[in-house]
Amino acid sequence: MSSGSTNNEKALEVRTHDIPLADAMTEFMKEGWAPSPLEGVTPHKSIPFTTARREVLSKKYPGVRLIFPASGLKVRRI
Repeated sequence: MSSGSTNNEKALEVRTHDIPLADAMTEFMKEGWAPSPLEGVTPHKSIPFTTARREVLSKKYPGVRLIFPASGLKVRRI
């Protein structure tokens, strides 16, 4: 891969250890799921605000992956 490749080209690159899934396996994974307990869930009122904020940030930093922490650091082991 050349050093001038874009992030999209890198994402589409197939590595030698990538094994394609058989169509039968893909179809199998789509079937047999238990009913979802999430029926009747309504969107939170903050969704339009957060969507607009995300779009503004995306336009401000095109082609850059931004990572925002969801909370403070947690001690997993003392």
